[in-house]
Amino acid sequence: MTRPKRTRPDSNQPQIMEDCRDVGMIVWDTHDLATPILDMIAFWRSTVIVVEVKPEGKGNIFTRFERGEITLTESEMAELASMRALEAVGVPVVVAETAEDVIEAFLALDEPRWRVVDQEAMRRLNTAMGDALTVLGGLAASAMSPMRFRERIGKALNSLEAAHDLLCQATQFK
Repeated sequence: MTRPKRTRPDSNQPQIMEDCRDVGMIVWDTHDLATPILDMIAFWRSTVIVVEVKPEGKGNIFTRFERGEITLTESEMAELASMRALEAVGVPVVVAETAEDVIEAFLALDEPRWRVVDQEAMRRLNTAMGDALTVLGGLAASAMSPMRFRERIGKALNSLEAAHDLLCQATQFK
């Protein structure tokens, strides 16, 4: 199913576009292009997000559909298929009722995917990385026998392995 040309945008779309532009986004209105194109494409902070606009109170229709609570129209099914196809190739998509939804989607992309949970392990991680770099730096600065070289490489690898273990201990993915 494709959308007919010259469809009307959702009533909140002009305000969303204006508010997004007010914070410095470039926003392209694509609502009247045939599916698989969604309603808007927003560019901000060197990132692109594709936006499907829904009227206030209707933004959760795709979640409700996936939980089996409602059925979707043919057009909404085409929108969902477009969103899934974009997400499958790493393109961020947001269903927005307000400009805040779009802004939050951009800001979520900037958030680190991990957080420090053990400050002491993080301190030891910094020390282990420094040790490994010192050993590796010494390799480049001196001539040594192959046996001594292997020993130093082994020591550097041990330091890096310890650093990896400490990194796993000190951080947690969100």
